[in-house]
Amino acid sequence: MTACRDRTHQWVISAYKCNYSAFNGYHRTYSDYSEIRCLTCPARWRTKAAYVDSLPLESEVSVMPTQSDPSFPDHHDDVTQEEN
Repeated sequence: MTACRDRTHQWVISAYKCNYSAFNGYHRTYSDYSEIRCLTCPARWRTKAAYVDSLPLESEVSVMPTQSDPSFPDHHDDVTQEEN
C-alpha cells in the first residue's frame, strides 16, 4: 500500500462504530471500532480512538479527489513506458 507522499492525509469515517462480517451475514452490526480511510491515498484501518468523533463521515464530504485533482496521487508517474 502506498501512503500519501507528503504525509498530509484527509481522513474520513467510512464505517462509524459498526462492522460488516461474514459471521453476521454481512449485515451492519454495532462495534466499538470505526473504519477510517484517507481520501488522497489507499490507507484505511479500523480504530476505536477518540479522535474518530472529530472526523467527517465519508458521505458528508462534498468534494472527493479525482485524478484531475493535483493532490490526487498519480502512481503512474514512476512508470516509464518504452517506445518501440
